[in-house]
Amino acid sequence: MTENYFQRLRAQYPISFLSDERLELLLNNIRSEDELKTIFSYLQKHLKSSPNHKENGELLFSYIDKTQYSVREWIEAIILFDNWLENQGRKTDFKKMIGYIECSTMSPENKMLKYNLKELVEKMLNEFGFVG
Repeated sequence: MTENYFQRLRAQYPISFLSDERLELLLNNIRSEDELKTIFSYLQKHLKSSPNHKENGELLFSYIDKTQYSVREWIEAIILFDNWLENQGRKTDFKKMIGYIECSTMSPENKMLKYNLKELVEKMLNEFGFVG
């Protein structure tokens, strides 16, 4: 996936928003074109939401770094969340979505028994919903 898309995506996202290393990390963890479209659609909207490129581009990675979950697990959780929103006929912005996912990782239920991130987010969405 990396070779096919790196140059095209590099041209769309300033290095101040998404470094080569971060871009490669995302591409190496994306498994399909559908995942690619979903993740980069959110990133594109997020890029346009603020002139502070460095802060915005690093936001996802700062959340990932705070948790024990991998980039791949975060991608799976984002895809699940996006599908959940679509089934609800709703949309949200990327910052709220990844904030919800990060908050889910800190839930009391996840302290005693470490859930798979995708399953944890699904559990939280089904039990508590999402306002955002």
